[in-house]
Amino acid sequence: MSFSARIEDLELDPDSGVVRLGLSVDPEFAFKAGQYLCVHTPDEATIPLSIASAPHQQPQLNLHYKSTPGDPAAQSMDRLLDPLLDPSLALGQPDQRKVLEHSAALGDCICPEYNEPFLILAAGTGVTQAWSCAEHRKATDCGETHILWCAEHQQDLYCLQDLEALEGTRVIAKVDPSRTADNLPAQWIKSADLALYKNILLAGGPDFVYAMTDLLCELGISQSCLMADAYSYAPRS
Repeated sequence: MSFSARIEDLELDPDSGVVRLGLSVDPEFAFKAGQYLCVHTPDEATIPLSIASAPHQQPQLNLHYKSTPGDPAAQSMDRLLDPLLDPSLALGQPDQRKVLEHSAALGDCICPEYNEPFLILAAGTGVTQAWSCAEHRKATDCGETHILWCAEHQQDLYCLQDLEALEGTRVIAKVDPSRTADNLPAQWIKSADLALYKNILLAGGPDFVYAMTDLLCELGISQSCLMADAYSYAPRS
């Protein structure tokens, strides 16, 4: 099933290259915090994007997108968005270019609603999934949401201040370009009291997810306590 959403707001962060989209979605579109959708471009590319807002905020829905050089699907998405980033184009006016086609909600990683701390390990724009969960848990009076945001460069923390401002959310940002077993994010995980968390969500690409999975399992965390979309779309052979 596909849906159409209107692009109401579009903002490019020049330092990180992340585009933040504000959409007005079809009233029949439904999702749960932690899920994602797939954008369908006019030239038939499919781009999965985590939803960065909570269900109670509909019909407003937020997405964050960062282009990947050399990726044909990303190039197709760029062709869709680049004209809309032209400041001379008023988003408030009718224009077929401002309509985004997308799938139904996808993904099995659903934000828990128990009244206990919930830990999310996020890399890059994987923080959008964390954002949706934090917004939802704040609205439903759940326990604190703790987010370890792992970045290679300071400019990658493009929405840090906004995320830190969410009530009931604690953000730990670690910037380290190395991908060793003892980089700054790994050091934080090794020193954390992981027994506080019933579940841990891993939000990022497969390389990040499986590196974090291995580290957490080495520290005694059962994989049954871990949640990640990559377990479904990029399973280990």
